[in-house]
Amino acid sequence: MDNVKNDCYYIRKIRNDLQFIVQHMKDVDIEELNANVDLNIVFERLKNDIPELLEMMIKW
Repeated sequence: MDNVKNDCYYIRKIRNDLQFIVQHMKDVDIEELNANVDLNIVFERLKNDIPELLEMMIKW
């Protein structure tokens, strides 16, 4: 059986990856990421933007 890689496949893959990231970042604080400017940006994306995106994707 062929593994069909259509839009649905990729959306599911992205959603699974985002759920993994959210789960593993849940209890991480900025000090654990060694607070420098670049990591602050990464931290904000991981803690705020990605969970919001994931929520939007689940509703879609």
